[in-house]
Amino acid sequence: EVVTVSPSVGLICKNSDQKDKRCEDYKVRFCCPKADKWTQWFDRDNPSGTGDWEHLASLLDAYPGRVCKHPTAVDAQLTSGAPYTDGGDTLTLSPSQGLICQNNLQADKSCNDYKVRFCCPQGKKWKMEEMSYTFSFFLC
Repeated sequence: EVVTVSPSVGLICKNSDQKDKRCEDYKVRFCCPKADKWTQWFDRDNPSGTGDWEHLASLLDAYPGRVCKHPTAVDAQLTSGAPYTDGGDTLTLSPSQGLICQNNLQADKSCNDYKVRFCCPQGKKWKMEEMSYTFSFFLC
């Protein structure tokens, strides 16, 4: 298959680029480089109104000093702790934006409730919990 894979954009597979006009079902996992650290989990918004907006800019305002301005990765879960993919929602998840789930894009017109955490470079002027993770990037 013709696919694009990179840490900055994830995996992109376009049906129109494939011989059979259909992409396989891929999973991509981003992990935090060893020298970086994951923040705590954040659940700033609830899925009422227009959706669940765990947006980086809003989290920077709500939790000053607890998340960096330029994360290298983002991780998400349902607030129950289940993987975000279990929610079945159409959403945006990126280090530069955070998580955005819009109610109007869902089949049932309602997003699940999510929480996010960010991978932040160390040595910057902000505080966070001490945790360590290893880096890996792969396709499942």
